[in-house]
Amino acid sequence: MLKLRQIEERDFSTLIQLEESIFPTGACTNEILSQIYLSQPYRAQFGMMYDDEKDKKLCAMCAFLPLNAIGYNKLKNGVCRELELDEYDYFTLDYPDKSQVRTFEIALHVYHIDKLRPIPKLYQRVFEDVTVVVENLTKLIKKLYHPSSTLNVLCFSAYAVTKEGVNLFENILGWTPNIHFPITEHLMFKKDQEQTKWLLVEGPKDQVISFNQEWSYSNQCKFLTTHCYETGIAWGLFKKSKL
Repeated sequence: MLKLRQIEERDFSTLIQLEESIFPTGACTNEILSQIYLSQPYRAQFGMMYDDEKDKKLCAMCAFLPLNAIGYNKLKNGVCRELELDEYDYFTLDYPDKSQVRTFEIALHVYHIDKLRPIPKLYQRVFEDVTVVVENLTKLIKKLYHPSSTLNVLCFSAYAVTKEGVNLFENILGWTPNIHFPITEHLMFKKDQEQTKWLLVEGPKDQVISFNQEWSYSNQCKFLTTHCYETGIAWGLFKKSKL
């Protein structure tokens, strides 16, 4: 059985290791992850960690980036990478006048979704759980501001790097690739004894393959989205998917 909890500082090393396996740039650090998830108390719940109830070990995760419309548009338009977003790109409840009726907007970008061991129906569980997270955040907004305040989920998005990620978001969940995404990246791999090494290369496919002949081609990366127009509803988007 899986037990859901919010991300903690002790999880950062695992997330950094997963990031570095594909993006060995050193860009993912404890400081950046702390700013994203721990600088505001309600953000940590979007870093969804799943422990095995028996051995208490982390066995899966889905780390969403809770963004505002500005941050989402930056990613969608290829203005910056995920870890290059700044504080003004993230969802916030930090407004001085809490007497106003406000309509809040949030976009949920899947930063990492990973299984650390085989888990059946993980993705169904993730989107059921994030529905509850959004509903709880809506309740907090109504408590802090006004009973008539609302939270609109603008969309879900993901930058799928691996072949498995593209299959999940495009073929299983039915999200739509952004054909206007300006960055063209391809994933290459190389078998090195018992390990698989990965390489991300930007450029036209034929050129990428020609210039990296010692590597095998895997897939083109894709930025995918799906939209939600009902307040606080996430799982309803995926009921007709192939999960």
